Amino acid sequence: MNQDQYTIGNLFEQTGCISQDTLLKYADGLLSKSEARKVELHLVDCAFCDAALEGVQAVGTKSFTQMVTRVEERVQAHENAATADAEEDNVIQFRPTINAPAAKSNNKRFVTYFSIAASIVLLAVVGFIFLGGSNAGNVADSYFQEHSISDRRAIMSAKPDAPTSTPADEKAQKALDAYANKDYKTAGPLFDALGTTSSTFQAGNCYYLSGQFDLALARFQEVSGTKSTWKSYADMNLAMTFLKLDRVAEAKTALEQIVAQPNHDFFKQATKALEEVNGL
Repeated sequence: MNQDQYTIGNLFEQTGCISQDTLLKYADGLLSKSEARKVELHLVDCAFCDAALEGVQAVGTKSFTQMVTRVEERVQAHENAATADAEEDNVIQFRPTINAPAAKSNNKRFVTYFSIAASIVLLAVVGFIFLGGSNAGNVADSYFQEHSISDRRAIMSAKPDAPTSTPADEKAQKALDAYANKDYKTAGPLFDALGTTSSTFQAGNCYYLSGQFDLALARFQEVSGTKSTWKSYADMNLAMTFLKLDRVAEAKTALEQIVAQPNHDFFKQATKALEEVNGL
């Protein structure tokens, strides 16, 4: 693909926006504070990138990258076909004729415009996937069990009479405050650092809500393997996170395991979710 042609990835750069790579790193919380601040300042004035970020967070960076790759492969195939047609036209033009055929419009420009159009179509399709219809991401959000934990003792798995002024307890409060302010990217690592089953579940909530689905998956898998109070919630959220990662088969398996337990706290919800997933 020629460097001056548009692709889905460099569409951001061509419009003077932040790069796709930067956007994905921001969504995953991998930028430094100064870099993240620059992105946030740009997002304030750029509806295009703001909408793109919402889309990335809706499906997760991994799924978004896979979608982009599939569409760009289709765009490349169309461009190759267009190039082949142009070469055939050139052969015809070099045949001796009394009146040479009128020159075709610049094919290179056509291919470039086609790529731009394809990119715009992709954004429209992606927007539909993010916002409309019944799809894996929407099903996941419908059945996700946030069940936020607001008590420091519960987070620390402490007994009712345990002291509440320890350094660990103060860290727990800091994590809870970040969560209450919906600063999920800050809260996630803070909950992780506490090292309890409750805090691990809460960290999973934070990572899910901030679009960091791979991290959420790992936390819910860990809690699902325990016999804790949060196991049933983690079971359900594990299935929903699989859906967010477009791992539908694994989501079905996780839901089927819940449905196989009539006494499971989320038996009814899992049954309904499984029906919707089977209809995708």
